[in-house]
Amino acid sequence: MPQQYAIDTNIMMRYILQDDEQQYEQVLQLIHHLIAKNSVADVSSIVCTEIEYLLRKLASCEKEEVITIFKALMNKAYFHFDEEAIRAVEIYKDVNTDFSDILIGEYGRTGEKLTISFDKKSCSRLDTFITLESVKL
Repeated sequence: MPQQYAIDTNIMMRYILQDDEQQYEQVLQLIHHLIAKNSVADVSSIVCTEIEYLLRKLASCEKEEVITIFKALMNKAYFHFDEEAIRAVEIYKDVNTDFSDILIGEYGRTGEKLTISFDKKSCSRLDTFITLESVKL
């Protein structure tokens, strides 16, 4: 079985931002290797959370630009994203709450679970969240 890979946030950020020419070229070599081997690299949901945060906070991207970047990445045959991350990006464009909360809720949805939280904003905007007060203890 060929070697399988997962990609860290710093690799993805070099690919997205192209802010370090040498590292960007190395990432392109990796991508060419993946294509040549007909392989994919997993981009975990944790990495997606970091990408979204870094794009907004460090690169000063607006939400719409972050969504556009994610959709472009998710269309690349050499990257694999969890279904939860794909759904979270779709929800993120329509709901005004934190991307990380959306992703947490989508993991709960996969297991047909509700996420219990004190975060009233997410509880009011996401059908995957409920407040602790609403749980019958």
